[in-house]
Amino acid sequence: STTGSDTNSGTIISPYATVDKGLQNVGLGETVYMRGGTYGAKVSNPTGITYGTQESERITVRPYEAEPVTFQPGSGTHIFQLKGDIAYLTLSGLGFNGTNLNAGAGQMVKIWTQGSVDITNFILDGCTLLNAPDHAFQIDPQSDSCTWKNNIVIAQLLTSVCFVRGDVLVAFHSSYWRVLGHVTRRGIRESGACSPAGSPAASRRSP
Repeated sequence: STTGSDTNSGTIISPYATVDKGLQNVGLGETVYMRGGTYGAKVSNPTGITYGTQESERITVRPYEAEPVTFQPGSGTHIFQLKGDIAYLTLSGLGFNGTNLNAGAGQMVKIWTQGSVDITNFILDGCTLLNAPDHAFQIDPQSDSCTWKNNIVIAQLLTSVCFVRGDVLVAFHSSYWRVLGHVTRRGIRESGACSPAGSPAASRRSP
């Protein structure tokens, strides 16, 4: 909650202030609910998250009931950044506004990896990503040991930006990655002009 504290217990009547704290304390198969409001704090590589190994252990971050949630930090290069092995994680129904990010260098949702890591069963669904100075959603692997596998889903999004090479939403920032399963993109809508125009491929493979 925007009025919470990370020293609280994390319940509906005593909420945390940050998603970082929620992710560090959520149980497998549970949901981190966010109360409505505009959050000025970035999610920046929180440590200590325990991810699941099967669908029943999926962790979800979503608004509480129908309360609108927007991430809009006052400055910086990203809004929601995760690093390392990620599995069975869903970001659902969240808003990201990059108005205040650094010009030409701001990613709103970023998966940043180093070393030998796997990104497994990640879902970005029903989110709104607006006013990105660079990329709305970026995958930035730093080594050829990074693998995206098993049903990565990017669905039902609204974005106000388009990218070079016709990549409407997703920028795969490096050639150092492999796709072993399915990367699904569906229901993506743009609220701004696209230049150059083009239909993005569902995925691309490293040479």
